Formats: sequence, C-alpha cells, structure tokens
Amino acid sequence: MSSPGLDRLTDLLHTRGERLTPARTAVLGVLEQQAGHLTAEEIVDLVAVAAPDVHRASVHRTLDLFSRLRLVQHLHPSHGPALYHLVDGHGHEHVHAECRSCGRIIDLPDGILDDVAARLLAETGFDLHAGHVTLSGLCRACQPEPSGTGTSVQP
Repeated sequence: MSSPGLDRLTDLLHTRGERLTPARTAVLGVLEQQAGHLTAEEIVDLVAVAAPDVHRASVHRTLDLFSRLRLVQHLHPSHGPALYHLVDGHGHEHVHAECRSCGRIIDLPDGILDDVAARLLAETGFDLHAGHVTLSGLCRACQPEPSGTGTSVQP
C-alpha cells in the first residue's frame, strides 16, 4: 500500500524515531478508504476486518498518536463519542458544525473563524483553537420553512 498519507506518516514517524507498525498502517488505510467522520469503535471494527491481528487497544493508541501528529483531527460533538477523520496533507484542522436536529456534521470552509479568532486575541488575549469542538445550529434541511416574517441564515 502506498499513498501520500502513508508517505507522510512514514516521514513523521521516522523523524520521531518511531516505527511504522501494522496497526498504524491498518488505521491509516481505514481512514483513507472511509469518507466522513468515524467514531473510534467504527474504526476498530473496520480495522478488525482489514487486519484481524490488530488489537483494539492498538487502534486507540494509534488514533491518539495520529491526533498528536496532526494526521487525524478528532472532534467532540455535543452528543456521543469523539469523531475522527484525516486532515489535509499539510496538517491543517478545520472547524465543524453540528445540526442540533439531525446530528449531521458539516465541514466548514477554511478560515471561517479567522476574524473571530483575531478579534478574541486582540480584545481578550484568548488564542482560539476551535478544531476539537462543533458549532451548534440547524442544517439547511432541518430549518423550518420561512413564514414570510424574519430572516433565516442559510449555511
């Protein structure tokens, strides 16, 4: 198996003096094949199919390592377990929104909170890192039909 993700992982592990293990390869393979945001248990189940010899604890340790290496972004929705997905090739995390009605997770455009982060830093000294949380609201499908009064903001 060769991919840009595997090449990047190999380079990152090599710089840290660590090995590319079967568990690390299997977890990366699962994440590269799956679109969307997966729970750790979903990843464990998919790794069990692809690499039955990999123990579930190894998958959890691998997800923790991948998060620290910024290969994987984990986020915490308002309900349920943490979710994981691969980040772009440069290790940039992005912000997510969660529909409070249907639970859908939406990837928001890069830089969407840059102005807010700059204002928070300038006015309060708070350095915002919003990659691990989800913004709450209603997705387009769950918004009520406009009644002719008031305004509705479309995502």
